[in-house]
Amino acid sequence: GTNWNVFNGTIQPKLSSTLDLLLGGTSTSSADFAFINVDSGIPTASISAGSGNNRTYLTGAGNLATTNSQTLTLGGSTTGFLVLDSGSGLISLLDNTSITGTLNVSSGITGATIDTGNGAMEVNTIAAFLGDQNLRTTDAPTFATINTGQGNYELYAMDQNVTQASSPTF
Repeated sequence: GTNWNVFNGTIQPKLSSTLDLLLGGTSTSSADFAFINVDSGIPTASISAGSGNNRTYLTGAGNLATTNSQTLTLGGSTTGFLVLDSGSGLISLLDNTSITGTLNVSSGITGATIDTGNGAMEVNTIAAFLGDQNLRTTDAPTFATINTGQGNYELYAMDQNVTQASSPTF
């Protein structure tokens, strides 16, 4: 006999359905594929990276991760859009985050610091980026007022150059 039932295109163990399933190894740590914690704990599917204790796993609690601080890559050169939607309206990036492409923002960013490579800049609202003013180092934005942290100040054109050593007259 066999320890498996084959029924309607499925394979099911004849033994207790609370057993872990290991393929390609005789222990959880040596298996190429493992379905563990079937009887208790959070059910987990694990795939070996083929060397050492390097694995990618997905738990029933929604954790997709790797072991040994391996990089987790989602998508590749033929992948379409990658959509993150928590359903709660909030997605948290808990570590420092690098973006190598273009970041498009369709609504506000609050309480953020943006480092453009030329130093960090505090951003209380991203409205300036989304409006009609560019804030690149090669642009010349126009503002009616500026808030230096001491309140809003009106800006006026000057007819003289001012340096740190100057004594301008108003």
